[in-house]
Amino acid sequence: MKESTTKEKILKKVRNALMQDLPTSTADIDFDNTIYNLSEEPLEIQFVEEFNKQGGQFIFCDDNEDLAEKIKMLSEQIDISNIICADPKLLKMLEPSGISFISNFKGEIEAHACITDCEFLISRSGSIMISSKQTGGRKSMLSAPVIIVIAELDQLVSDIKDAMIKIRTKYPIIPSMLTMITGPSKTMLPNYEVKDIGIGHKEMYLFLLDQF
Repeated sequence: MKESTTKEKILKKVRNALMQDLPTSTADIDFDNTIYNLSEEPLEIQFVEEFNKQGGQFIFCDDNEDLAEKIKMLSEQIDISNIICADPKLLKMLEPSGISFISNFKGEIEAHACITDCEFLISRSGSIMISSKQTGGRKSMLSAPVIIVIAELDQLVSDIKDAMIKIRTKYPIIPSMLTMITGPSKTMLPNYEVKDIGIGHKEMYLFLLDQF
């Protein structure tokens, strides 16, 4: 009996609360203001700190020649040979490396790594935004356990909201697919049993230049 009385009291309080008039106006809500605390650190410092926290590895390059040299060094250090790169602009930049890239990947061989550009770098979360508008598409990126992203400083933005504003400016029609990559997939790391290449990347590297 006591249990029933207690339950009724609780339900009565809930009903009374629901019957009260609640404010319905959203006129005073600032939808444009960020909900996150703004950092005083430069965007590149914020990004690198967060990117490293997520397990990504960051490399800054002085110029295209330095980029090509460091890509070659990386390929030798982690022993990767079948590297996908479908972007003509990136292929031209990487010519001095002497690496023979797979520019038209159809899944005929096992890919060891994929080199791609990106849309934007999200400093607040250390994430990389990619889209279906990029050369090579999502399939190439999901076909290799190692992803190597090449970006430049002016692709850094504070948060997703800023990236979406720039996406709308960049494309008359928003890409059909926008994806955020935040570090290597945890299911690809050694401490996890699941190691299916199709579900994520085992390693992620970001090569950042002042400009292409």
